[in-house]
Formats: sequence, C-alpha cells, structure tokens
Amino acid sequence: YRRAQNDAIAGRIRDALVSHYGRDAVFMDVDNIPFGIDFREHIDQAMSPGDMVVAVIGPKWIGPVRGKKPRIDDETDPVRVEIETALRRGITVVPVLIDGASMPKPDELPGSIRSLSFRNAAPVDAGRDFHQHMDRLIRSMNSLQPTRPRTQVPRWGPLLVTTIAAVAVSALAWVFLPHFWTAPNASPPVSTEVAGVEVVPAHAVESVPTDPALPSVAASGSPIALVIANSDYRFLPKLKEPRFNGQLVADALREAGFQVTQLNDVTLAEVADALKQFAATARRSDRALFYFAGHGMVDRGLNYIAPVDAALPTSRDDVTFDAIGVDLVRSALEGASELRVLILDASFPNPTDHFGGRGFSAGLAEITAESREVVIFSAKPGEQVMDSAEGAGTFAKALAGQVATPGLEAFFLFRRVRDEVIGESNGKQTPFLSAALPDYPVYFSAK
Repeated sequence: YRRAQNDAIAGRIRDALVSHYGRDAVFMDVDNIPFGIDFREHIDQAMSPGDMVVAVIGPKWIGPVRGKKPRIDDETDPVRVEIETALRRGITVVPVLIDGASMPKPDELPGSIRSLSFRNAAPVDAGRDFHQHMDRLIRSMNSLQPTRPRTQVPRWGPLLVTTIAAVAVSALAWVFLPHFWTAPNASPPVSTEVAGVEVVPAHAVESVPTDPALPSVAASGSPIALVIANSDYRFLPKLKEPRFNGQLVADALREAGFQVTQLNDVTLAEVADALKQFAATARRSDRALFYFAGHGMVDRGLNYIAPVDAALPTSRDDVTFDAIGVDLVRSALEGASELRVLILDASFPNPTDHFGGRGFSAGLAEITAESREVVIFSAKPGEQVMDSAEGAGTFAKALAGQVATPGLEAFFLFRRVRDEVIGESNGKQTPFLSAALPDYPVYFSAK
C-alpha cells in the first residue's frame, strides 16, 4: 500500500482485522516483510496459505504519484505485485474504498489486474462510522468461502488476511484514535468507535475464535468493579431507574468473577473516598470496571457524574466542586494492567434543566478511549433516555445479560450490548462505544 500517502487507515483496518481474527492470521507488508529480501518472493510465500486480500483504495490509488507514469502501470509496483499474486493464486480480493474513492475503470489498470474493476467494493469511512463499516466488512468476509485448494493451508492459519493498503494523499485530520482500535496500548490502537445506526442482532455477532497460540489476558488475577447507583437525589430531580440498574449490573459482574464494591445513593465525599480505595486496588488488578447510574452532565465539553448531595448550580463553576469529573474516574482506573472499562448509564434528562440549563449540554460528551480502555455510555453523545419506573432500563439489562458470557472478547462483548440496545429500542436508543484494545484478544469474564 502507498505508505507515503496515507497509511493511518491501513493500520486501523489491519488492527480491526487482528482484533477479530487474531495476530497470526493477518499479514501486513509494512510490518511483516524483512529488510533485504526480494519482496516478490516473500509476498508469494505469505499468500500461499492466504484466504483473502483486502485492497484499500484511495482517490489517487492508481497514480501518478511520482513522474508521469501511473505507479500501477509499473510492473515493480508492490501494490500491483500483491494483487497480481492474489489473482494468480485464485485468492479472493476485497476492494475497500476510503476518502470517497471510486473503483478504477478497467482501462485504467494493467491487464494482469484488470478484473479488479469488476469486484464489489466496501466503503470504509475513517470517521464516526469506521467500526460500523468494519463490522459489515468482516461479516461479509466471514460469509465468503474460498474456492481454491486448501492443501497448503497450515493448521495455525485457518484464515490469513493480507492487507494491501493503497491510500490517497489526504488532508483529513483524524478525529478518532490515537488509537483502537490506539487502541489499546503499547500495541497499536485498535479502535475508536461511535456507534452507528445499523442494527446487528446480538446473536449474529461472532466471538473471537480462541487460539491457544495467541497471547490473551488470562482469566487469572483479581478483576474488580466499582458500581455506583444514585437515585435519591436531595436537590436534583430524583430518579427511579438507577437503583435497579446498579443491582442488576453488580450481580452480573459478580457472576462474571469480578470483586464488586456496590454503593447506592452516595455523597460527594463518599464517592471520592470510594474512588481513592478503588484506585489503590486497581493497581493490583488486571481488569478494572467502573459503572455509574444516575445523573450526568456536560460542562464545556467535560463530563461529570452527580453525587446525591450535588446542589447544582448557582453558577457554572459550581459543577467543579459539587460533582465528580469523569477524568478523575478514568485516573482511578489507570492502574489496571490489562483492561479498564468505564460505563456511564447517566444519559437521563439533563439535571441542570432544573435550574434553567445555565449553559450545560444535554446528555454526555464523547470520550475517545485511550490505551487498554473501553468507554461505553447508555446513549450516544447529546442523547437523553427517559427514566423508567418499571425496573432496570434497556441498557442495564443488555449489559447484565452479556458481561458473564465466557470466552467473549471484550470489544465484541460491548458491541453486543450496543447492538442489543439498538434492537430492543427499535433504534430509539443508541449507546456510544469507544475502545482502544491491543492487537490480541482480551477476554472480559474471569470465568
């Protein structure tokens, strides 16, 4: 792929594929071709067990990039060599269009790869819909059956995906991800995601295949959770649903093997004390989760959660002293070595409306997950969910129904939660999900 043009999205696509198929199942030339060898021979060998090639095509994919001749017409062009090798071997080539690109016309391609023009292409947007588009691409890839002989396929590589990314020069500034898929850490990010509107039934989302050869976060250690549910507010409008949500989620986390600290209707001082203890314990844990149900608010782009004694606000500055900044919560989670999960079930009607608004934003503000972090809200940024008097809400039910699922990779677990809520609400409620996970499976349940 054209690394000099825009290789960022190629890396994100590769990380998304690794998150689903596993590190050993994905080959990417920039990472996997050693220096000093004939890249043609290496590509030929790498594709020997391959099932699929993903060719990422930007607006200037065919060239020219340098000189007068389009790069794709150069028989030594690595992108051309990779596609020629795949087509010669009968490997499925899946074109992925980025930055508004369209498929090249047959007369724009050399004869050896001209058939590429007739292959159905998948658009992948680099912004808010990136992971929705990747989900659809992966489902389509899973449905394709290789027709070529499988005698050369080694046991360790049931699916090897070669990512060929040829991306056009782009002035786009990436809004998401230092990342996800940043994601996730010392390893390249794997994902940042704002949930889209596509409804995917939970049962249709595959879990990551378990491969004993792949590194993963073991079910050992002491995963911990702090669950806070505030309903009985003293000065803000009281809520009925959080107490049910907190109990349901806490019970499910215990079933999943977490050591749970459960608090109801806590004051500012009690929340601060709980976070201090939680932070100390997180430093000795591999997985840490914080769940809050109650009033949340946004001031100048920053999220806050409200303790039951919040007396908001006589001025906008009061929120700093009367509520808990979500950045403080994220700091408490930082000590966990492998996985940090922030869940805010706090998209109830804006509590500051009780005081005439005073410039506060509705709902919650988007958060971009950082290394080894998953952030999920019960509703997308700016969206509000009505308080229910009939027990737990849709989001809490979906969350509780998934967290104890054994052998389910963390990102796919929370994606299932998101998709279940969208389906159960008929699209009226769309959770927000952002994840930054490693390029190997991270399993959520401790069982």
